[in-house]
Amino acid sequence: MNPRLPQASCALAVLLTSIAAGAQGAPDASAASAAPAPLPAPAPPPPAPTTAPPPAAPAPAAAPAAPSRTADAPRAWSLDLTVDDVGIGIGNSRRVDGLRLNVTDATPFVVNGVNLTLWTPQEHGGGRVNGLALGVPLTGVRDLAGVGVGVGVGAEDSMVGLAVGIIGLGTGKDVTGLTLAGLGAGAGRDLSGVTLAGIGGGAGGSVYGLSVGGLGFGAGGDVVGLTVAGLGAGAGGSVRGVNIAGLGLGAGHDLDGISVVLGALGAGEHVRGLMIAGLGMGSGGSLAGVGIAGLGLGAPELDGLDIALAVGAKDARGVFLAPAWFEIVDGGSVHGVSVSAVNRVRGEQRGLAIGVVNYAHSLHGVQIGLLNWADNSSLLKLMPLVNVHID
Repeated sequence: MNPRLPQASCALAVLLTSIAAGAQGAPDASAASAAPAPLPAPAPPPPAPTTAPPPAAPAPAAAPAAPSRTADAPRAWSLDLTVDDVGIGIGNSRRVDGLRLNVTDATPFVVNGVNLTLWTPQEHGGGRVNGLALGVPLTGVRDLAGVGVGVGVGAEDSMVGLAVGIIGLGTGKDVTGLTLAGLGAGAGRDLSGVTLAGIGGGAGGSVYGLSVGGLGFGAGGDVVGLTVAGLGAGAGGSVRGVNIAGLGLGAGHDLDGISVVLGALGAGEHVRGLMIAGLGMGSGGSLAGVGIAGLGLGAPELDGLDIALAVGAKDARGVFLAPAWFEIVDGGSVHGVSVSAVNRVRGEQRGLAIGVVNYAHSLHGVQIGLLNWADNSSLLKLMPLVNVHID
């Protein structure tokens, strides 16, 4: 036998097996339905071992998106023509010792010199000016120490120095110095110094110094000094000093000093000093000193000299001139002299009463008048001309 015959037979068998396997893997669609099922193919040899692929590198984290500037976000652009902060700053320069020019401030800043703006600052845009803050037409800062001039002048915190607002000016906290306002001036806290306002001025806290308002002036706290108001002036606390008002003057607590009012004046607790009112005056507590009123004057307690068309009190000490009527209410008393057309003392009278008709529930003194009545008279209760009861 030829020795190559077995090798050829094996090669032929392998070739036929490969052809059959390929025909089964991709049969023709038309022949598949008619042809008998092919013999099962021999199992493929096991795959050769392969090296496992390295693990995939983790995907890099997405970088956070850069914040987008909204259309209305403040711009912080600036052109600094300075050397060691000395020179000229244009725009939102953070610090300038010299001249700073901007339309409207969008960032905090400090200026030692002159700050010129066209409009009030944006939110969080106020700064401090030590020098001149000039607004054409408006200017605003956080703090001002120096001079502020503009159609309108404002400060988030305080102003110290000279402030001139053609229309008005105001601060969130204090104003100290000379303040001139065409219409109005105000402070969220205290207003101190000389304040001249065309229409009016006021403070959430107190007002100290010279205050002049074309219409009115007031404070949530006290008003202390010289106050002049075309219509009225008042304070939630006390008013102390010299006060001149057209229509009215009032204080939630005390009114002390010299006050002249064409209308009326009053206080929730005490009035002390020289008070002159064209119409009337009153107090929830006492009125001490000299009180002169055109129509009426009254308080639970009167002490001093009081002159008015009508005067009334619970307890009174002093001299009282009331051309029309003088009255002491039930349980009260008067010590001194009362001169009136009618003296009606429904309590105790100690002293002298002069009038046309005099009445005292309990007389301890003298009544002089056309008719004199005393419930405790030693002679007769009703006496003409004079009635006396002294014990």
